[in-house]
Amino acid sequence: MISDNAIALSDELVMRLLQADDAPMLFTQIDRNRLHLRQWLPWLDDATQLTDSEHFIGLTRNESQSGAAYTFAITLQQELIGICSLDAIEQNKQSANIGYWLAEAHCGQGIMTRCVERLITIAFRDIGLRQLHLNTAEGNGKSRAIAERLHFRQRYKILNAEDLYGEWIDHIRYTLNTEDWTTDR
Repeated sequence: MISDNAIALSDELVMRLLQADDAPMLFTQIDRNRLHLRQWLPWLDDATQLTDSEHFIGLTRNESQSGAAYTFAITLQQELIGICSLDAIEQNKQSANIGYWLAEAHCGQGIMTRCVERLITIAFRDIGLRQLHLNTAEGNGKSRAIAERLHFRQRYKILNAEDLYGEWIDHIRYTLNTEDWTTDR
């Protein structure tokens, strides 16, 4: 199990498991970034009130307690600016999925690359997983660049992977195995 301790990536950039009192900041960021996030995330129409964020955080807390998933708040100068997670952890397959989003004002600064790099370390060193999956929309060049920068290998295209507000989009599946990840990072 991963602890609730904060993981400092710098003096100002921190990852930590989502907490119940994050709900107002989480909802505010989702609401402020709705148009930006809507390009790639299909769940925004289900996140329209503070109670939706409260419910989501409750689910993530239960998942982290059971070891099924770990969802981290990304904070910069103590402001929640995004989320990154290890989802669908399968201990028998020693695998998990990586997911994330970041407020538009903080994109293009290397923040998510640093966070995903730390997720990889947590998955391989702390949890003992052997394989990570990262699925991204085929047209999401920024997300694909993160996967490629961190040495994920493009495996295949998933046709009609997701209904994104009435348009079916294809995903690219990337994978990273422990053998491809060096421990000197």
